[in-house]
Amino acid sequence: GNRPCEELYLNYGNRPCEEYALQYGFVPNRNPGDGLVFPLGPSTTNVPINRKIYLTWDDIRFVGDNVRDECANYLDNMPSSLSDDVQELAFLQSGRGVQEKNVESADCDEYEGSECQAVVAEMRDRSIMALHYRIAKKQLLTALAGRPSSSASTSAFGT
Repeated sequence: GNRPCEELYLNYGNRPCEEYALQYGFVPNRNPGDGLVFPLGPSTTNVPINRKIYLTWDDIRFVGDNVRDECANYLDNMPSSLSDDVQELAFLQSGRGVQEKNVESADCDEYEGSECQAVVAEMRDRSIMALHYRIAKKQLLTALAGRPSSSASTSAFGT
């Protein structure tokens, strides 16, 4: 048992980021239990058909150049970069401009003042969670691609 005032530690287990986000409301940084399903086309394998592999943080040292190149190509063709996502996260967490940005997408005509603020706050919280998730996946892809991680992207979870 535990003594009064003794610090308790909670172990969530080895889970993918999806489970952390959905069940616990946060996404850990560099989660060892996380991975991603990555498509391998005919150019990355000697097999003429497309197939998928599951890549994790443990695979970083073992992936070949062809998989590194595919990860880099995948990152380069995403609509936003890891750095863009980190900046957006910092912006949302600062609270600057959140009201103006999200009021447009929240149909506040249906709500009174405080209700509209609650809708906007919920949208902000969901956006922050989605960005944490997206950053976690891009950090893994960046590592798999053999690219250095910028200080901004590694500190995204510090707040």
